[in-house]
Amino acid sequence: MVYQITVEPGKDSNEPSESLYNATTLLKELAIDQNRSNLMIAHANAQRSLELRKTLECIFANTNIAIQVSTPQRQPAPNTRQLKRKDPKEPSTGLVVSCEGKEKTYAELLMDIKNKLQVAGALDKVNSVRKTKAGDLVLSLKEGEMEVKSIITEEIERTNARIVDHRRTILHVKQLDAITTAEELQERLRAETGNEDVTVRSMRPAYGETQSATVEANEATAKHLCKIGRLKVGMVYCFVSRRLDVRRCHRCWSYGHIASNCRGEDRRNKCYNCGHEGHIANACKNPAYCPLCKEDHRAGTGVCRPFGKALRQARNAQP
Repeated sequence: MVYQITVEPGKDSNEPSESLYNATTLLKELAIDQNRSNLMIAHANAQRSLELRKTLECIFANTNIAIQVSTPQRQPAPNTRQLKRKDPKEPSTGLVVSCEGKEKTYAELLMDIKNKLQVAGALDKVNSVRKTKAGDLVLSLKEGEMEVKSIITEEIERTNARIVDHRRTILHVKQLDAITTAEELQERLRAETGNEDVTVRSMRPAYGETQSATVEANEATAKHLCKIGRLKVGMVYCFVSRRLDVRRCHRCWSYGHIASNCRGEDRRNKCYNCGHEGHIANACKNPAYCPLCKEDHRAGTGVCRPFGKALRQARNAQP
């Protein structure tokens, strides 16, 4: 048997309405008269289900009638605000024009530069302009930095313009002979590129009494060196290539994912050299041990199999 009862809301949302109290009292009388031991109540208003349950507990407290209340599941409010993922910004390139020793003021120099760029149709290559603490003029460029520099240096007399590229790229130089020094390599690279913004970060021995070097340069210089590919340094030709970026998890030390998606062992407090806790790699006196390979070498080195696999995958993924 089905009963339909309409309940009017009370004046106070925290107190049961009189209509609900009367309805549940009538329901109790009907259930007792018909000798009901179970009742199923379908309640249409999910927001006031707690009020109904408390009222039923009060009215049916001294009975043996089992009551089951069914309310519709509340649907989450639709998210009308759609968040757009921002594309990562490209590293900016800046052209610095030194105003030191110039007779013109910053504003006059900026006006001259604007006029020359406007005549050359290169104004759209400039994103922003600002003045440094030293009084130099900085143009933030989105493209065509060499073209902009050429226009400024050719058209503005005695202007000291230089490219400042904040994009740093790591290069590997391989098959150097055993006697080449970092100073010699750096001098050769700077002579080849005509750019002083090339730094040899480290030199290390390699197979067959050769050496390998890690070099840091700005993006434009790195592209130039990688395009050449082979470079004569000392007695031999060496090979220049861009360092491959291999994704590595700093939580478990494995490859192919990052810490936020990691389900592996937490090794953040362990030594990179031996894999034990309580010290760091710089202070480690234990023999090297790789917890990934279970072998006697440091994790992430050239003989580490997971690192080699990740390196091959990164190399194959290159365009």
